[in-house]
Amino acid sequence: MKFPILRLMAGTALFAALSLPAFAHTMTQAELCMGGIGSNCTIGYATQIYGAPTKVERWDGDSVHIVSYDWGGFHVIGRVPLSDARPEVDYPVMGFIMKDNNLSTPSGIAVGQSYSQVLSRFGEASTTVSQGTGLTSYVYAFPTTGQTLSFNVNGQGIITEINFGSVL
Repeated sequence: MKFPILRLMAGTALFAALSLPAFAHTMTQAELCMGGIGSNCTIGYATQIYGAPTKVERWDGDSVHIVSYDWGGFHVIGRVPLSDARPEVDYPVMGFIMKDNNLSTPSGIAVGQSYSQVLSRFGEASTTVSQGTGLTSYVYAFPTTGQTLSFNVNGQGIITEINFGSVL
């Protein structure tokens, strides 16, 4: 797929569908935030916090407008229905991709840390998916909201990427 947002959306939908039967972790939705940006924010709020993005990608699908704002290793994704004419800065945040270690979740989880910290704090992931690239994704699903937080972990047990996504 051409844009990272499309990969995130497809992965989130798959993870959410696979995760519905298993909801045993203790993670709360308060963790669905990175550096103060989460689903209760807008793309415009993200630019107020982090300034102008270094890169912006836009995509119109069959039924949605999607925008991805990129600040290096931190991508924030907004999405609205095609029929929604609101300004792009007012798009709600529907996901993020974090590849750097300069921001963390509210509990302090960041890229570069051991996944064992997530495991000891929140328990087993809802779903575990082997990427076939030496990475494993540990997905914490919130079936009632269609949201997930996933941690891509390398063979040494180190978090290499944190992803938040919403299928709704």
